Amino acid sequence: MSAVWAATFAPMPIGVRLLRTLTGHASAVYALSGEAPAQGRGADNGTDVPSASPTPSPTLLAGDGSGMVVRWRLDREDSETAPAGQLVARMPGHAFSILPLPGRRQLLTGGLEGGVHLMQLPKAEVEGTQPDLDGPQFDGKELRNLGDNRSAVFAMAWQGARQRLWVGHGDGMLSIWDGRDWSPEQRRRLAEERIRCMAFSPEGERLAVGSSDGMLQILDAARGETIARLDHEEASVFCTAWDPRGRYLLTGAIDARLRVWMREGEDFRLDEVIPAHTFTINALAFHPEGRWFATGSRDRSIKLWDADTIGLAKVLERPRAEGHQHSVNALLWHPYQNLLISGSDDRTIKLWQMEEDAIAFV
Repeated sequence: MSAVWAATFAPMPIGVRLLRTLTGHASAVYALSGEAPAQGRGADNGTDVPSASPTPSPTLLAGDGSGMVVRWRLDREDSETAPAGQLVARMPGHAFSILPLPGRRQLLTGGLEGGVHLMQLPKAEVEGTQPDLDGPQFDGKELRNLGDNRSAVFAMAWQGARQRLWVGHGDGMLSIWDGRDWSPEQRRRLAEERIRCMAFSPEGERLAVGSSDGMLQILDAARGETIARLDHEEASVFCTAWDPRGRYLLTGAIDARLRVWMREGEDFRLDEVIPAHTFTINALAFHPEGRWFATGSRDRSIKLWDADTIGLAKVLERPRAEGHQHSVNALLWHPYQNLLISGSDDRTIKLWQMEEDAIAFV
């Protein structure tokens, strides 16, 4: 192993507690996102990290295999008089990717049936109302459908500085849209197989795109051109995330290995290949302050890692912790109380908090 990281696989003493389990989804939970703030241009760092805000919104958006998108209130316990979940959109198929647009009260969704749906998000529910996750009581509506591509959409990224939408399709096509009038800017074949993940670099100048052909491509975010190709030896790349401080790039693949790519100017050097899980790594997420990152896997576990040493800090899995019963499909480190949020094939969402982030939970 590289001396740069001095990595250790002996779990370090750190406390993590399960705050709550959210239930009500009709199918597996595939996508999680913080809700974009009412004002501000939004972050240029992909779909997994909500824009920074002095007062983060205590809401979570979650998409599932039945096509439901639910807004969850993280500051509210579920009850008969004030449910924590509000159905805000339905789409005809799996909701694999969801992306709220900053300042617009709009939501982009991508799924198995292809195309990208631009949805109007309803206003937050009024106190005392009782939205029903199984009923039609929501005012979200589709505003338009972008494109005629019938291949599944697994990944989208919003480039706030340029008001552009980047979409990765299941047939390997990449499309770029002008978010001001939704006119197409570019469309080309980027990969031989399905595009599975996207993430903008911290400064917003580079976009990492992972695909099932075992390749991670680094694109110039201004021109859309490929400037680097990082080979994963034919292992399908399921997730990617940039270190918030810009030091390295992480990828998780079908071979259950976590790869650490050191950033050296415009070049990337493979520094570590870590056997992090026993099955596919589906998700990666960094702590809002960059101190930790989390990996989620088909092996049902969530692992927490020190972002400076790449050392394993904690394993969240049954029976040692109240982990998920099936595959962990999505992770989000939400800025509201720095909660780590996980979504799973078991149809649940779990809210986790590290001891150092613990605040009075209302």
